[in-house]
Amino acid sequence: MGRHPVRFALETFNRHVTRIEGELVLVNKKIDRLLEMHSKVVNEVVSTSDLLKLPKHLQTTYMVLLNEGQPMTAPAVSKITGKARAVESMYLCHLVNLGLLSKHREKHSQLFELRNKTP
Repeated sequence: MGRHPVRFALETFNRHVTRIEGELVLVNKKIDRLLEMHSKVVNEVVSTSDLLKLPKHLQTTYMVLLNEGQPMTAPAVSKITGKARAVESMYLCHLVNLGLLSKHREKHSQLFELRNKTP
């Protein structure tokens, strides 16, 4: 005749629990990846006390790169800070000389990025 209503409800419940368990596994994997990315970022970031030792103008430039989280050109940084490209270029080079940033060339652009503090 048909399934018993309680049995049907339990089977439906079990299917939902199984689906939720699968989704939780995916969420845990994503959290693990985020934690791994976070630990990499923490290793790349200058300590707060070191950052506060920098002059305000260099702090601002460094924070732009930190907030953007990707290599940037001097013109891109200058658009965010509102300062002239030449000024930001000078600040970025100063941060490179201090060992806080690294730079590399891609085609015709000079890209600056946070230097990884781990050896």
